[in-house]
Amino acid sequence: MKKEVITFLISMIVILLCLNVRGASAEHVYYGYVPPSTDIGNIDELINGEIRNYTPPSGTALLDVVGIEDNTKVDVYDISTGQLIASLKVNSMEKRTLFISYGTYFKIIANKRIAACISGGNMYPHDGGAIIHGSAGFYPSIEGGFRGKEFVFIPIVVRDSYMREVGYNAYILGLTKADFELIDSSGFWSLKDTVNQHSAKRYLLWSRVNHGSPAMGAGNSMIFHLTASDDIFLVAANGGSLIAVPAVTGGFVGKLFIVPIHMTIGSKVSALLIIPCEPGKVEIYDASSGEKIAEKSFSESDVAQNTYWFKKFSQTREEEYIIKSTGNIVVYTGATEGGEDPQDMGPDVTIVGARPNELIKVFVPTIGIIFAPEDVKVTI
Repeated sequence: MKKEVITFLISMIVILLCLNVRGASAEHVYYGYVPPSTDIGNIDELINGEIRNYTPPSGTALLDVVGIEDNTKVDVYDISTGQLIASLKVNSMEKRTLFISYGTYFKIIANKRIAACISGGNMYPHDGGAIIHGSAGFYPSIEGGFRGKEFVFIPIVVRDSYMREVGYNAYILGLTKADFELIDSSGFWSLKDTVNQHSAKRYLLWSRVNHGSPAMGAGNSMIFHLTASDDIFLVAANGGSLIAVPAVTGGFVGKLFIVPIHMTIGSKVSALLIIPCEPGKVEIYDASSGEKIAEKSFSESDVAQNTYWFKKFSQTREEEYIIKSTGNIVVYTGATEGGEDPQDMGPDVTIVGARPNELIKVFVPTIGIIFAPEDVKVTI
């Protein structure tokens, strides 16, 4: 497996293997790619109290589109051919699912903001059967960034063994102390709680399962709406993960980060990957105690040579860390299979974006895909 640290000097660019959004007053545009994978198989999902069972066509992934407002018009295009894949309308908290062929580069154009997620594939162990592996990452808020006061989302699928052993698949990170309410689209399930500053609340929410697998998680539907009294992060947890962490100040390049570490199982251990974009000193603090865990300085030479800091931890249940830096950095969090190298993080897909004319460094363990909403010059 090949690994690289790549430097980008750009005007406007989004790198993703899931989905992200670029908004304008008239339309909102999302870009995505469906990597080749195994077939999904027969699955169950829960929508407004009703179990729905179906088998996606061979060679396709699921593109879920959830409305945030009523009467939202959505068009999905194949980027390579320019052909319209589908045109549909969704209302608030309504989900429509499309089957997108593997290898497709696509974009979504909506007249209002939506929540969108691409998922697919199964793991097939040597002893038979199929296991949904799942993914991890930060959910975008309906305001457009990753920190916000309101989220509409579908819990990302997580492998059954992780949910049984760990007991959660989503958590809420508090930037300050915040009250929040979580409701599902059925209107028959809700909860209210409070998260403290630089801490997390964790929940097991209903997500898709392989047909016949035991249903786990709260909710009478797999479509959820989260509102908070102050800005929070909403994060999906999974056993094997590679997550690009957004900075507290927005974007993926910054000097202050609150970083989630979720429980690892089996041979997996948690780890951080920190890549400097500028010289400076980086400090890692335990968010609950304020204790400094580690520090490392990077010189101009380190930055020029694409040096990174791979900080491996032991097996953990869950922790939060505060990372402070005097220079701009990029931060990844995740879990390894016990290996000693960043390429052992995952398997997973992650999203990284950059502002105009921003220098960003990106970890690419296998393949990276660049999406540009408009013509740009990219220096790698």
